[in-house]
Amino acid sequence: GFVPTNAVGVGERPTEAEVATYYKRNAARYTIPERRVIRYAVVSPDLVKAAATPTDADISGAYKAQAARFAASETRSLSQVVIGDKAGADALVAKIKAGTPIDAAARSSRRVNGAARRAIELPLPMASSIAMCGARDRANGQVL
Repeated sequence: GFVPTNAVGVGERPTEAEVATYYKRNAARYTIPERRVIRYAVVSPDLVKAAATPTDADISGAYKAQAARFAASETRSLSQVVIGDKAGADALVAKIKAGTPIDAAARSSRRVNGAARRAIELPLPMASSIAMCGARDRANGQVL
C-alpha cells in the first residue's frame, strides 16, 4: 500500500550543486523534445478556378458599385508656352502654323526670362476658362 507522508522524515535540504547534478543526470525526465508545426495549403489553378469565375450578376454588381470609376470624363490636353514678348510669341505661332510640333517649336524659340513649355491635363470646364483668358503682352497688356 501507501506510505503516509508523515512517516517519512524531512531529511536534509540539498545544496545547489546537488540539485544541479541531479538535474543534469535526469534532464530527459524534465525535457520535452522540440516540435515544429507546419501548416500549409495546397492551392492550384483548378482549385481556384470555380471560385474565380464570376457570374453575370457578380460583374453587374461590381460595375454598379464602381460606376463613377468607369464613367466617361472629358479632359483635354493643353499645351502652353510662356513667352515674354509679342515678337517671340508671333515667331512661335508661325513655326507651329508651318507644321513644327509645339514641343520642337517651344525648344527652338527665343526664350525671354527663362520661359519654359509645359503640358498639363485639365478637366473641360477649367480648360475652357483658361483658354478664354488668353495671353497678354507684358509690355502693353494687349491680348495676343
